[in-house]
Amino acid sequence: MTNSLGQWLKERCETEGLSLRQAAARVGVSHGTIAKIMDGASPSPQTIRRLVRAFAFEEGERLALEDQLLILAGYRTPRPDEKVQETASHAHR
Repeated sequence: MTNSLGQWLKERCETEGLSLRQAAARVGVSHGTIAKIMDGASPSPQTIRRLVRAFAFEEGERLALEDQLLILAGYRTPRPDEKVQETASHAHR
């Protein structure tokens, strides 16, 4: 897994053969915004949603990608692992 949103976006654009301008057109933001994200700037949650709509095509994929990108951008922390969830479920028995 990548460790930053900018790195994720760079890798995704490379994989799909997209230039900055092509990625910007697909996402619906300026190419300057795409460049800033790739350089490490943290986009707004609205821009993250645009990235999700541009790069995820199925509903389940959209939800997972939005969660991942919000974590990479620092808006959210990763969900607890299954062990913590199992411990909580045993407490309710």
